[in-house]
Amino acid sequence: MTNQDIKVFLGEQQEVRKCNVSMRIGGDKLIPSEISSALNLVPTKSFEKGQEYLSKSGRILTHPMGMWHLSTEGNSSKSVEFHCHILLDLLRGKEEVIRQLRGNGMYRVSITFWWDGNDIGHGSFNVLSDTLARLSAFCDDFEFYFV
Repeated sequence: MTNQDIKVFLGEQQEVRKCNVSMRIGGDKLIPSEISSALNLVPTKSFEKGQEYLSKSGRILTHPMGMWHLSTEGNSSKSVEFHCHILLDLLRGKEEVIRQLRGNGMYRVSITFWWDGNDIGHGSFNVLSDTLARLSAFCDDFEFYFV
């Protein structure tokens, strides 16, 4: 049986405002430049624990942990499956480094799915099990955000 047979839709979802997939590495002692150097990648955003930032409400807050974040948010595709493949391409060849980061006990690595349904009130997306299996090699868990 193929995806065509079971009518799995993996393409563009025009009613969706936007979506992206990211890898987040977090930890109390995380130093973003060290993660960037180890992975030879530039993060989409990063910060250290205790670094101040301006919240959406205008308050000055501090980050409770360090974070290194690599996202597909710059891509305009509205297919979560496509975003997964973009992230997998960015991470190709980094498997051992990420395995070491995960294994040292200092970091939590998550793959996050962000899906903005554009006020349609409901909806979902599909990702192939093979794609999720490939992504799972890079993380401790998955997070899902439906906006």
